[in-house]
Amino acid sequence: MDSQMIFRELLASEFESARELFQSVFKKEALASWWTWKYKGQGLLDSVNFGAFDSSGRLRAHVGALVSVARDPSKSGKSDHRRRSERDPLLLPTVMIQVCDVMVEEALRGQRSNGLLYRDLMREFASLLTLRWPGGFAYGFPGKRPHRLGERLGFYQPLATYGLSPWQPNQEFIKPLGWTELFDRIQDLRNVHQSFAGGARDRLSVERSVDFLAWRYQRHPELAYSAWGFYQRSWFGKKFVGWIITRPWEGDKKLVVDGWLRGAGLMPATPQVEPMKQDDWVIWAPDPVGETNPIIAGQFRYRGDFSLQVGVDRLGRVRKSRFDQVRFTAGDTDVF
Repeated sequence: MDSQMIFRELLASEFESARELFQSVFKKEALASWWTWKYKGQGLLDSVNFGAFDSSGRLRAHVGALVSVARDPSKSGKSDHRRRSERDPLLLPTVMIQVCDVMVEEALRGQRSNGLLYRDLMREFASLLTLRWPGGFAYGFPGKRPHRLGERLGFYQPLATYGLSPWQPNQEFIKPLGWTELFDRIQDLRNVHQSFAGGARDRLSVERSVDFLAWRYQRHPELAYSAWGFYQRSWFGKKFVGWIITRPWEGDKKLVVDGWLRGAGLMPATPQVEPMKQDDWVIWAPDPVGETNPIIAGQFRYRGDFSLQVGVDRLGRVRKSRFDQVRFTAGDTDVF
């Protein structure tokens, strides 16, 4: 094995090698259509495929990043990331950078002559992000063991834990929507969305633009998503006040992966609409109780100190802080 690796971005012609490494590491096939959709979708600002190559040119490790516009939780108005780039990036990130597809060839996991390949890969990757997107907020959803390793190496700090919870909406006020109708509704309510962007219940998150939602859900090459509208009574009948996205889950259940509700912001901030009757709807909620396989949301450090400082108490729980203002949904994790 080489004592030195070459760290660089992948060429498009090398994506097949990344997909082969994905299948070897995760034991799941990564189709070319899925890989292209994920990293070259029209709903993204940018994407990164970064790897470690040996002297023969063989890809031995990989890390990816999906770059999206960040919603501004403190200000209404247009969400143009270029206008907000003049602000302090440590206080108001202009882009959200999701770190994903972190994989190291099995034979190279652990120590080597000049240290951990994983450590070196992530350091070089962090340097790339610092140059390309200095005003970003980087995060990921690693498993428990990778997260612990990332914490020990100083790359990750926990932000929140999410797990599945039963949820039951009032069927009288929710109905299926076609994608075109949903996008028209969102366009009509764009000013409403922005006027609530600064609400206390809405957090820093990926901007849910029509382009993003169409890429993320409507054009997913493998998973089938459905759109739903939320309504409330008004003098003129029922008024459209929000939307959710679901996909099938364990038979006839519906997993709520994304959504927005006026006055509550992004899911899973939405409160339960009525007392629980049955658990045919499931939602990804923070601070789960009794969840056996929770997902950890972690901030990835790529420029100096962590931009969002949090702490952990003696029981290992994340303490509340101003970084409680970051909002994730199941849709953020559902691209894998």
